[in-house]
Amino acid sequence: MTVKRWMSAAVVAAIVSGSVPARAAGEESTQGAGDRPVNLNASIARAAERAAADQSRKPMQRPMFASANGQAASGSSGGGGHTAMIISLVSVAAGIGVTYYAVKQMQKTTNDINQQVAAAK
Repeated sequence: MTVKRWMSAAVVAAIVSGSVPARAAGEESTQGAGDRPVNLNASIARAAERAAADQSRKPMQRPMFASANGQAASGSSGGGGHTAMIISLVSVAAGIGVTYYAVKQMQKTTNDINQQVAAAK
């Protein structure tokens, strides 16, 4: 129990020490080149202007595939059909069978242990 308390105290201390800003802890700030404050809005505006000026960076469009009846589809196939349903049902049946077997084995082991304990008395 003391290990759990020690570990929880260490985790809390790490979280608290990580959330203290550098200036509040008395350390110097390391902002980078020239130690200038960063203006996030101006940086975003400059990046947007550069992206708008560069016409070679057009967003890619997803190709549209024609379906069998002539309507445009979004490119994703729908459903899984009968095969997927059969696989799902077989998987569920196998899971139920394995669970039943495991429970029976646990009951058998418990009965064997109880008989050994009763014989030892």
